[in-house]
Amino acid sequence: MEALRGERLLDAWAAGRGQHDLRRALTLLTLTLPETTHGALAAFPIFERDRLLLRLRILSFGSSLQATATCPGCAETVEFLASVTSILGESESLAPESTLDWVESGTRLRLRAVTTLDLLASLEAPDVETAEDILLSRCLSVDDAFTDVASWAQTPGVRAQFERLHSPMDVSFALTCPHCSHHATLSLNVPHFVWLEVQHAAKTLLGDIDVLASRYGWSERDIVNMPPRRRAAYLELSAT
Repeated sequence: MEALRGERLLDAWAAGRGQHDLRRALTLLTLTLPETTHGALAAFPIFERDRLLLRLRILSFGSSLQATATCPGCAETVEFLASVTSILGESESLAPESTLDWVESGTRLRLRAVTTLDLLASLEAPDVETAEDILLSRCLSVDDAFTDVASWAQTPGVRAQFERLHSPMDVSFALTCPHCSHHATLSLNVPHFVWLEVQHAAKTLLGDIDVLASRYGWSERDIVNMPPRRRAAYLELSAT
């Protein structure tokens, strides 16, 4: 995996602008995992995709995460510091299954974990219920040639097994509110979280380029390829 720095960071930001978070996730991973095809990445289970994105975040921006959240107990804004390495470690320790097999009413059923391709297929659904039906129908296999998969996908048993398969895959962390001591578990939308940091880092780099190009007349390529510490030193000099 290659870090998002320099020209690769700007390429990722330019390619991801205007995309849905699901497509951005694939864009970022395709640029940083050139040995893995876009199609293969899109077919990874969501939990594996998110782990790759968390590893990319650590490699590109470090492990320390400073963020804010709204306390569900008192609605106050809470600032907190978290370790992305710890979040990734907890996710990897769960070792979720990628498939689930069981027998219901004499029929053998199998569910596989949702992929980015599945989620993209559900984006155009008119409502949440239809989106869920699309996901379940795509992920469900029925060992009966005369049975309609779509009808099975709407049964309570299949939906319960779907939740069982995917609940361990949620990336989350615990938070205690300093205002009311409320304990909460917050889910982390990994593609959105990583994209926000890519966007911030790219805009910061563009600002640096603007300052140094105006001051010294250097090209964008020269500035982008400059070691970060040297670029920071020139920025400090230009501010004096």
